[in-house]
Amino acid sequence: MVVDDDGVSTTKTKPLTIPGVLVAPASGTFEGNLYRWAAVPGAQDYGVHVTASGGPECPGPSDYTVAAGESPSFTTAYEGCVVTVAHRVRVDGTAGPYSTAVTRP
Repeated sequence: MVVDDDGVSTTKTKPLTIPGVLVAPASGTFEGNLYRWAAVPGAQDYGVHVTASGGPECPGPSDYTVAAGESPSFTTAYEGCVVTVAHRVRVDGTAGPYSTAVTRP
């Protein structure tokens, strides 16, 4: 905020990008059992967090690593389970925050 000699003020908001700070990627989408998301330039790999619940055959939370590529995806095979997935990107050895979780329809 800036205030002039007469006491009049003004503000301006501007996005700030800090190099080296990772932000949460956009959420992915499901196509059947396949969870897909947009590739992030410079990604080393992706961390995928899967929660499968709803019955004794559902394994609960698990973490996986997916190689970087043009069209990253992860297959969720837990039939009969409620499956929720989130992913994050790793760049230069640093993992960023997870995307918003998505539940398989």
